Amino acid sequence: MIGPKIRRLYYSAKEVTDETGVSAQTLKTWEIKYPMVKPIRHRSGRRLYRPEDLDRIRQIKSLEATGYDEARILSLMHKGQGFTALTAGKEFKLLLVEIESELTEIRQMLTQYVIPF
Repeated sequence: MIGPKIRRLYYSAKEVTDETGVSAQTLKTWEIKYPMVKPIRHRSGRRLYRPEDLDRIRQIKSLEATGYDEARILSLMHKGQGFTALTAGKEFKLLLVEIESELTEIRQMLTQYVIPF
C-alpha cells in the first residue's frame, strides 16, 4: 500500500535539481542573485534546501520562463507577491471572460423569449 507523499524538512541540491529541473549551477547563481533563496549549510558543507526554498525556486523559474527580468522578479518576491499574485491576476481575467460569456448567453436567451411591446 502506497501512502501519501511525506513532505521533507530538507532537500539536497541534487533532489532540488531533479524536482525543479533547475541545474545545480543555476541554483548557485540564483543564491547570489536572489537573496530569498538561501539554503542552509550542513556541517559537511552540503547545501540543504527547505520546502519554502523549493517553492521560491519554482516561482523564480516560472517567472523567468514568462519573460520577467531579474529586477522585476526581485521586486515581486520582495513584495511577497511572487507567482501567486501573477496566477491570481490571470485567474481573475479568466473569470471575467467566463462571466462575460455567460452574460452574453443570458442576453441572447432573453431576447429570444421576451415579447416586444
